[in-house]
Order: sequence, then structure tokens, then C-alpha cells
Amino acid sequence: MPKLLFEITRIKDARLLKGYLAVRIRASGTINGKHISDVSYAVYQRRGDVFSGVYSFAGAGPSDAMKLRLCLHAAEESARNLRNGGRSPGGPTA
Repeated sequence: MPKLLFEITRIKDARLLKGYLAVRIRASGTINGKHISDVSYAVYQRRGDVFSGVYSFAGAGPSDAMKLRLCLHAAEESARNLRNGGRSPGGPTA
């Protein structure tokens, strides 16, 4: 595994459950002589004994802003499911 530098920054979102952890992870370094710099996101929440992890991984494709919006939206829907205790009449929201 090549040596990479990981920079982890906390993210705030008032719509997530109390005690959540949301982070932006930037990995940078050189692989096979080519400089890389990728960003991914992770959000962890729990309610009682139920844990939720939502991830938006680095790679080609969507912009960092789009990956962040996607990850936070999914985490907010997960928070809603956790608050409802799985009792949503129309099924899960995410």
C-alpha cells in the first residue's frame, strides 16, 4: 500500500441525531508516480442498539460538493428512520 496522507475534518448537520459523527476524508499522495487527491465522506449515527453508517466514496464522477450533498441527504433519511424506530407506514425512507 502506498503512503498516503489522510486529512479528516468534522462536518456539521443539524438534521442528524444527537451524538452523530460526520467527517470529510481527503486522501492524497503519489501512486505509481502519479499524484492523487480524493475526497470521501462518512456519517455515523445510532439510536439505542441500532447503528447507521452512510458513506460517499472518492473516485471519478460526481464533484466533492455533490458527494457531500448525497451523503448528508442519505444520513438525514437514515436519522429519520432511526427516530421512527422502523415504524414508517410507507416503508423505509432511504
